Amino acid sequence: MDVACKSISMNNIQKHLAILEKLNICPYIIQFYGLSEICEKNVMVFEWAEHGNLRELYLNNNIRWDAKISIARDICRGLAFLHSVNILHHDLKCENILITEKMQPKISNFSLAREFNAVTLPIDNFNDIMHWLAPEKLECIKDSKKRENINRYTIQCEIFSFGMLLWELGFQRKPYENMTFMGILDHVLNGGRESFDIKSGSNSIQEEYFAIIKLAWVQEPSLRPGIQQLFNLLQELYENHNIFPLLHPIPSHVVERSQNNVQNTIPSMVIIQIFIIILFIPFYFIFFFFVFKLFVLGHSYL
Repeated sequence: MDVACKSISMNNIQKHLAILEKLNICPYIIQFYGLSEICEKNVMVFEWAEHGNLRELYLNNNIRWDAKISIARDICRGLAFLHSVNILHHDLKCENILITEKMQPKISNFSLAREFNAVTLPIDNFNDIMHWLAPEKLECIKDSKKRENINRYTIQCEIFSFGMLLWELGFQRKPYENMTFMGILDHVLNGGRESFDIKSGSNSIQEEYFAIIKLAWVQEPSLRPGIQQLFNLLQELYENHNIFPLLHPIPSHVVERSQNNVQNTIPSMVIIQIFIIILFIPFYFIFFFFVFKLFVLGHSYL
């Protein structure tokens, strides 16, 4: 069995393990197998994800929209489970979503995760997470007084980050990737968000997906939907567009080749049928001639 190993410091391992042990029954969260030692280093052992993380997947592949909806819905399922056991992830982004061989997403990297009532700890490096942070958390960065009092990270913060993750998946790029640190701060705190620029024009599935994102990143935290409402909207989108589970996805080039083969087969079959009909026309005439002669002879005897 293939596994993934991640080195870990033993200083704060107990809290980390307490969180991971709560999550092993959910199929949309990476499975934790236990601790081990490799080359005298302590490691955590996790299930293997063949396609790496979702960011790596979208950087190297053009993900179909039906696949994006299926992945988004299943991430939402995992997030709903986290919240049901009173855990907040604190670091939602495509880089922390692993993808299995069957294209099933698994939420991973719980190094910043905390229980609902746990103290929100200061973050040393905001550069890694600020592209997905809610405005109420970004205020802590800009205002030193608020940073000292540390605004608590809430479910509403996580909903906002999930909305940013959905945008990242939809457009297959990091949010605000060309903006500076201070540029992002000013933009988001003033109500600005990422754009929905579709070069070839959007279709109904994209428009509905974008509407869900806009609900999640509303400026006022109390107006953002709950995780169950977001799941219901994604499930409705999934069902309305007849999206199938991505258990064994067929590569797009295989689908196109199959369709071309069918299209090429149809004309050849028609030609064969016409040839057979032409070949048997003389036999039809001979058959009807003999039937006619028998009919005439029968009447002459009468």
